[in-house]
Amino acid sequence: MVDAIEQFNQAYRNERNPLTGKRLTKDERSIFVKGREGSSGTVAQGITNAIIAPNNKNVEKPTIFSPSVSHWLALVNFHTGRTIFDLADSLPTALTPVVMAIWESRLKAIQAKNGGTAVGWEELLAVFNSPNGWADYDIPGGRTTVYYGHTDPLISSTALSTCGAHRGFATYFETSH
Repeated sequence: MVDAIEQFNQAYRNERNPLTGKRLTKDERSIFVKGREGSSGTVAQGITNAIIAPNNKNVEKPTIFSPSVSHWLALVNFHTGRTIFDLADSLPTALTPVVMAIWESRLKAIQAKNGGTAVGWEELLAVFNSPNGWADYDIPGGRTTVYYGHTDPLISSTALSTCGAHRGFATYFETSH
């Protein structure tokens, strides 16, 4: 976004319309965009606070909010109880997958138990939810504990996406050949 904002602002500095490249007419005026770093989750919470808790120290009132995933827009609507963002007409600026990594030995163990099929969220959740953990998958060494980590879903788009991923995202692991 930094480069896109700079290109946009530079076009106006040169008195050109950034969309058409043509000189500004007397009816057009320059616009300056100021971006700032911050997590989408923190800004979304700030927008929510601006509506329901305006005395909170985290209050945001951006003119444009372009979060990395639309989940944040839906959460602002949900938390405020209002339609702040039109979700139907809010098109994404980019689509990015949620990527997970797993030890190849664990991947093969899950695949062996599931007939060699690709491993997705449902299969991974089965390991997490099993009281026996990895013991159900014949992992050598007697390790049963399943270790899993992701970033904070209150501020991280990837973590927020991950928390709901097993209900709609098609993310699969494949062994390399």
